[in-house]
Amino acid sequence: MLFLADLPYPLHGMSNVNKKMLEKLKFHCDDVKVINTSPSYFSKYFNTKLWVACKIIHSIIVFAKLFNFFIKGERIVYRPIMGGIGQVYDCIYLLLARIFRARIVLHHHSFQYLNEKKRLFSFLKFIAGPDAEHVLLGPEMLLPLNKYYAIREGQCVVVSNLCFFDVENVDVRVNATVTIGHLANLCYDKGVDYFCSLYEVSEKNAGHFKFVVAGPYADKETKALIEASISNNFEYHGPLYGEAKDIFYNGLDVFLFMSKYKNEAEPLVLYEAAQQGAFLIGTNRGCMASVIEKFGGLVVNPEQINMQELYALIEEKRKNGCFGFAQKKTRSQIFKRIKSEGDKVLDELIASFT
Repeated sequence: MLFLADLPYPLHGMSNVNKKMLEKLKFHCDDVKVINTSPSYFSKYFNTKLWVACKIIHSIIVFAKLFNFFIKGERIVYRPIMGGIGQVYDCIYLLLARIFRARIVLHHHSFQYLNEKKRLFSFLKFIAGPDAEHVLLGPEMLLPLNKYYAIREGQCVVVSNLCFFDVENVDVRVNATVTIGHLANLCYDKGVDYFCSLYEVSEKNAGHFKFVVAGPYADKETKALIEASISNNFEYHGPLYGEAKDIFYNGLDVFLFMSKYKNEAEPLVLYEAAQQGAFLIGTNRGCMASVIEKFGGLVVNPEQINMQELYALIEEKRKNGCFGFAQKKTRSQIFKRIKSEGDKVLDELIASFT
């Protein structure tokens, strides 16, 4: 089969998942051909005007490699779909795959073309053909794909990004003071303003909570908001990676992720927090609702709930022992069970490539 995807570098959510998917494929399949559709050798120019020129030149090289593989007999193509204007490249590659009558497997990572109908993806879907297969992050992707693009349920399989996590032995930790956390590329779109507002409400109510936040600042407004909140009950930890990030999650009782980002898909931070036993609270953007509900968390509509009401709900959970050892251990075990179930689905998909 042919693995046609953006791989690191640059390193971002989609390229990281692509890399892990490739590792899974290579482990199970004997013959995986790889074409990196990202000009990684020019990654230092990412998000600059020069990057666009690099991408165009690189796409010509990709097209030539793709043509060569098809000439040699490759007939299965796995392609993670880009969002927005990047689908122009997808259309070019998929047209060649269609001409050679290849089996096309499309992996969806974005809601950019699912929140509303987009002509570019309609064209991409036409090029891919009625027999193209679609890999979804969650069930929330199915309805818009059917509604806007007439893609049938039988063409789709749900493979959560949870499948690409490593299962770890977690020592659940219970805190003397209930700790509410938030980790993201800190900005208003990811809900940092709600987090700080909840902290303000907690302080006014002399709450039993501690607030901790981590991640890089996305803008000056967010930095000013966080710095104005720092106190004995509010800590900022900066960007965290590896073991330091695991320790951060392990110290949480509640993970608050009130994302407003319109193209939110399946944020990995929800799984990272749930693996450590944290109680999840978030919005219903993208695939977030089904993720949060699997772990018995709380899905809220920020337009219909104020922070005083949310504070009262968390306080009620605290009184009912929701953040105790047994409950946190249960959420950590749910993580392992859901991952095991997802791994079976992914293994079946990969088996179909051999």
